[in-house]
Amino acid sequence: MIDYTAGDLADLVQATFPGGIDALIDLVGDGALVTSLADQIRPGGSAVSAAGGIDDALLEKFGLKGGAVHRASLDRLPELARLIDDGQLRLPQIHTYPLDRAADALAEQGAHHVRGKLVLEVS
Repeated sequence: MIDYTAGDLADLVQATFPGGIDALIDLVGDGALVTSLADQIRPGGSAVSAAGGIDDALLEKFGLKGGAVHRASLDRLPELARLIDDGQLRLPQIHTYPLDRAADALAEQGAHHVRGKLVLEVS
């Protein structure tokens, strides 16, 4: 784990993983930051972005696999509903914990046996 507030993130990654990293997952969309980290991904590694920070040109430049991962548009909802109704698509199990049982949720997650989603309910 790296404390991204402790300095330049690219320098921190380089110092922590001098041999490079295997993958980069961008959830922020800071293209300049992603570019500064991309050269630290080992050849053949992967880079994906859920926030638009990675494009095909970046992947090609560094010889990486991956790309942009986006949500389906709302016009796909009827199709998804049909797949659920037909039993072709199953929704994940959702386990809800009240906030005062957050430690129980973390223990379940830590046991690595979670199938589906864990949700903390704030009321």
